[in-house]
Amino acid sequence: MYMVHFNNKGSSACKANSIKAYEAEEIVLNRVLEFLKDSERFINSIEAINKDTIFTNIQLKDELEDIESQLNETNLNQEKYMEAFEHNSLPIAILQERLQKVSHQKAELEQRRSGLSIQLNSEDLKVIQPEIIKSLIEKFLDVFKESSRD
Repeated sequence: MYMVHFNNKGSSACKANSIKAYEAEEIVLNRVLEFLKDSERFINSIEAINKDTIFTNIQLKDELEDIESQLNETNLNQEKYMEAFEHNSLPIAILQERLQKVSHQKAELEQRRSGLSIQLNSEDLKVIQPEIIKSLIEKFLDVFKESSRD
């Protein structure tokens, strides 16, 4: 609301609560440097992120194993229905109905399996190495300090 009045009517209608970009950038850079210097805090932060990632990976792998088990069971059911049909103990109408149901279940399970595989291979679920992150931040800070305002 304040920014709308400021943008529409200027500083006579509203005082903007803004700070200069130089000041903000310097504050942020100093905070990043402090964070990097406090190696225990830095490593603990990265480890906390990694813990969440590892927990998520375990959950996804467990779900993937469950889906694989369900797919195996579905394939066995499909084979049983075919064997029963071949031994004339299952009428064709029931066979078609059951095979259609099994086919639908398999398609859903395979789709879920594919989605889980994509998630597991996602960059978001990779474990972060603290040394690499620290090195990248330090390089960014060096480049930022050497760069012009443009």
